[in-house]
Amino acid sequence: MTNSPILVVQSKIQSGSFDEAHALLSQIVSDRETCPQVKADAYVWLGTLARIHPASSPDDESGLTHYLKALECNPNEVWAMIGIIESFGAHFPDHQKVALVREFAPRVLQLDGELSETVRASIISKLDLCESVLRQRTHAQKNAQPDTDKPGK
Repeated sequence: MTNSPILVVQSKIQSGSFDEAHALLSQIVSDRETCPQVKADAYVWLGTLARIHPASSPDDESGLTHYLKALECNPNEVWAMIGIIESFGAHFPDHQKVALVREFAPRVLQLDGELSETVRASIISKLDLCESVLRQRTHAQKNAQPDTDKPGK
C-alpha cells in the first residue's frame, strides 16, 4: 500500500469533508495489510482530525489516543510527538500529561533545520506551559500536606 490514501485524506480535510476523511482513515488503520508507517500516518491524521473537527469537544482526548497509537506503529513518528505536544493544555480539560510533553519536546527540538521557527516556538511555549503546570501541581501538593512543624500541631 502506498501513501496515496493519505493524500486523499488530506484533500478531504482541506475541502472540509471531515467525516469522509475519518471514514477513510479508519479503513486504513483497520486493514491488516497496511504497513506500519502508513498506519502511523493515518493515526497522526486521526489525531489531527480529532483536534480540528468542528464537532469535536475540548473534553475529547481521542486525538491524544490516536497520536499514541501512531507511536506504537512507529516510535520515531515526529508528527505524533508534535501532535501530543500541541494538544497539551489547549483547553483546561485537554490532556495534562506532563510526562509525555517532557519526553517528546526535547526529542523534537533536536531536529535542527527540520522544524519551522513557528513550530519550534510553539513547542517551546508548550514545554514552558508544561513546566508551569508541574510547578502548580507541586505547590498544590505542598499546600495540601498538613503542617506539622508549627507549635500546637
